[in-house]
Amino acid sequence: MKKVVSFTKVVKEEVSLYEGWEVADYRALLSSFIKINGHLLLRNNEWLIFIRSENIKVAKLIIKLLKKLYPESQQRIIISEKKKLRVNSDNKVVNIEVQNGVKEILKELAIYSEEKGFTLLPAMSYFKNMEMRKAYLAGAFLASGSVNSPQTKNYHLEIAVETKTLATYLQRLLKKFYLEAKLIKRRKQIVVYLKKSDQIADFLKMIGAWNSLLHYEGIRIQRDQYNSLNRLYNCEIANERRALEKGNEQAALIDWYASKIGLEKLDPPLRIVAEARLSNPDATYLELTDYIRKNKGVSLSKSGLSYRLTKLINELETLKGIRK
Repeated sequence: MKKVVSFTKVVKEEVSLYEGWEVADYRALLSSFIKINGHLLLRNNEWLIFIRSENIKVAKLIIKLLKKLYPESQQRIIISEKKKLRVNSDNKVVNIEVQNGVKEILKELAIYSEEKGFTLLPAMSYFKNMEMRKAYLAGAFLASGSVNSPQTKNYHLEIAVETKTLATYLQRLLKKFYLEAKLIKRRKQIVVYLKKSDQIADFLKMIGAWNSLLHYEGIRIQRDQYNSLNRLYNCEIANERRALEKGNEQAALIDWYASKIGLEKLDPPLRIVAEARLSNPDATYLELTDYIRKNKGVSLSKSGLSYRLTKLINELETLKGIRK
């Protein structure tokens, strides 16, 4: 029986691989994640942080950030099974125990002070720009967020936290992006949630879930059957971003080959497109064909360019050991 992967898991794993933020942004992400999923404990006169995650890839991101931002800290990983096993779930819980300089880490993340302890929340001045706010909200979603599949009729995205103070804080941050979140109490938690489909799409875009956004918008457009300029705009931006990332990946691979072997070793047809892509990593295929025509005196169709670039990249990936 094929395992069904939840849309929430897909989104979280995509966000955990996103690389579009700066160091300060990742600190903000770590700040909210630890605030929601971390617990401060004292053992043998030493302060420890216990951080919990039910997603392996998200846990890997948190460990990676801790090692990168706080190399003096030590992490111990404990993997356990959930008490209540669920269908279509990994049923694994990753517990990260952080030692060494714990108070200093939490103070730098603006979630601990000697006066307020672990109840502290970052002042709004902590966020130097909008990207830090986005990253903080991304960390909160990775910690305790969920989003319904766009296949369902009920649009719903939420972040569940333990205190109304933190819930109100997240609601205030979301309002900075014109996202009107509401609060509701559910058992022992306060839930911050969005119900409007266009605001959920904006949230996915904000936290860097571009492929999930494309999937979400595609299904939404098919289902709703009406024209929406905002949705089309989101799809165009996501497609442009994907093309931009692909172009930069191609340029990086060509640059590697140029430094190791030299572009003069390539066959002339492939050398032309390699030099064009290396000079124009951000260009679309249409822009590249125009560049080649003007600078190389060669007329190429988009399909012809695509064929040559695909052949070139496949050869270089094989040479580098990426492709077998």
